[in-house]
Amino acid sequence: MRRDFTALWLFLLLGALAALALLTAYPESRLAKRAESWPVAGPLVSRIRDLYRPPPASPPAEPEVEIVVLPRSRPTRSNPPATPGAPGRRPRVWVPPGTPLYAEPDAAGEPLRRFDDYGYHGFAERSGDWYRLEWHDAELRAGGGWVRLPGYRDPSREELWRPAPVVPLPAAPPDDAALARARELMGALAEEHDCGPYRLLSDRPRGALHASCARLARSLESVYRGRYGVAPVGRPAGAILAFGRATDFSAFSRDYRNSAGSQGFATPSRGFVALPPGGDQRARLVHELTHLLNRRALGPALPPWLEEGLAEDLALSRIDATGALVPGSLAGSAVAAGQRTAWLTGGLAAVRQLLAWRAGGVGPSLEQLVTLDAERFRTTGSASLHYSLAGLWVRYLLDGAGEPTAAAFRSYLAAVAAGEPVAAGRLPERLGRDWPELEAGFRDWAAGLSVEGA
Repeated sequence: MRRDFTALWLFLLLGALAALALLTAYPESRLAKRAESWPVAGPLVSRIRDLYRPPPASPPAEPEVEIVVLPRSRPTRSNPPATPGAPGRRPRVWVPPGTPLYAEPDAAGEPLRRFDDYGYHGFAERSGDWYRLEWHDAELRAGGGWVRLPGYRDPSREELWRPAPVVPLPAAPPDDAALARARELMGALAEEHDCGPYRLLSDRPRGALHASCARLARSLESVYRGRYGVAPVGRPAGAILAFGRATDFSAFSRDYRNSAGSQGFATPSRGFVALPPGGDQRARLVHELTHLLNRRALGPALPPWLEEGLAEDLALSRIDATGALVPGSLAGSAVAAGQRTAWLTGGLAAVRQLLAWRAGGVGPSLEQLVTLDAERFRTTGSASLHYSLAGLWVRYLLDGAGEPTAAAFRSYLAAVAAGEPVAAGRLPERLGRDWPELEAGFRDWAAGLSVEGA
């Protein structure tokens, strides 16, 4: 009997091992699934199936994708985007930033605009170095014009990824909040007049500024173009805020310049200039409007020696009997007392002051001047010197250093307008003269401007 029980246990053990082998080998079989419902053994079968069930199938691998990142381009009026599928499927060229767009293949004409960034544009016609571009913008409006691309080549990856250059920008319209604040300060006396292409908001009695404003403002752009050799883009726009009370101007200055200074200032990005009462109003107007022109002809964020130097160069000039600006002249008057000049005004006073400073070793050299940032340039106590020095330095380059230097300086300004970095070290290279030579020439020229007997 004992032998029979041993055989039975052996049979059951072999059966269990066979069942286990089948369960582990085929955990998804119909029998294994049914065994999960058996009493006593069911939970054990479920655990064994979980252990030996094959892992779920992985989803099919996605094919490798090459990601191509194109240079970011902002759709603007000066850099309209090419819409895929635009009619024609024309051949394309890369147009570098700063390239002028003309209505005709003639560089002597007025540019329609300049390109802000690299653009990849289709062209419909080619004539030598000239390409006639065509595009459709995001609203499917047609546009185009001629660009000159001498020695054309596709840009390198480094050029495409290079930060966009600073180029001329269209005039900004007057800031509504600034106009509202000026009207609030001026009160019931505020009146708006035309000043050529600009709006004049003032609470002053009509005087010399009102009488000459339109003539000066209309002629200033042509004077700027002729003197500096660069053409502002777009049309002039903006507002002139001429305050009749110093306290009102100081309050406005604190709001929009973070200071309560007594001098006028311009904010080209907001489309206005602000003038305090007193002083030579016409010279201040010329100075501040030149800042609006700088934005349109050379671009924003100019170094202060260039930004203020151009404005001072024009502001130092005389205004003739017809109200026209005479570039290259010196405004002001001299009052004689015996054999000496008692006092000077305008540009003549600036020359005398500058000569006295430099004779006493006061102020920066020209090489130091062009490296000053805005904060150091406008430092209280030195600002007047820096402004006069920058204005007469620009005038020397145009009128006192000879025609080759004047042409080289205008070429430098044209390069700035085209987006070339405004680096101080590039100036002597552009002018073909080193700093000691420029310094000596400027000193001799400035000494010849002094008023006799002063």
